Amino acid sequence: MEKVSELSGAIIEHPAVSSSAAVAADIRRRMPEADGVLLHRLLYIVQGMHLVWERRPAFDEDLEAWPQGPVVASLWHAEAGGRPGRPWELLPESVHNVVTNVLCHQRHSGCTMLVEDIPGPDPWNRVTGSGSNAARQPISKRCLFEFFSIEHPQNAEIREATAAALAASGQAGRPFVPDPPGALEALVEKYLPGETL
Repeated sequence: MEKVSELSGAIIEHPAVSSSAAVAADIRRRMPEADGVLLHRLLYIVQGMHLVWERRPAFDEDLEAWPQGPVVASLWHAEAGGRPGRPWELLPESVHNVVTNVLCHQRHSGCTMLVEDIPGPDPWNRVTGSGSNAARQPISKRCLFEFFSIEHPQNAEIREATAAALAASGQAGRPFVPDPPGALEALVEKYLPGETL
């Protein structure tokens, strides 16, 4: 397996498959209460997970580390400037799958758990010195990819068991996209009997 830092350079060169405005419109359609800081936190997680799972950005726009958290600055400024929100449009399947997973996790246990479960400081904390120096610094796609590539050992076991099950069913070429909350517990019970989350 290639080192994460070597792989991240190649991945960020791939063109994005959507835009932050389209992803934000889909999040708002499916979770109307997601706005402001929560919306941008969800975009941050969607971008990081899409970079890892699909090996390309979900959207081209850059994230910045603002005092309130990670923000897609261009989207924030466009909406603050009174530009109407983008109408909902069908997202590419890869982005739709990642958004679905993030929103299901958000509803089940809060989006911070998606970041807090990963060991080490997240990209926002890295570039701001744990929040002590948040001054709209860019959060690179490389930094997001490297952080979201860190895998909890139990997730690795589940991913490998899922890959084996897909291979056995003849669907081995499909990318791994975890199921929403609830399904994870079922997988653990099926493939790792007696283990708990």
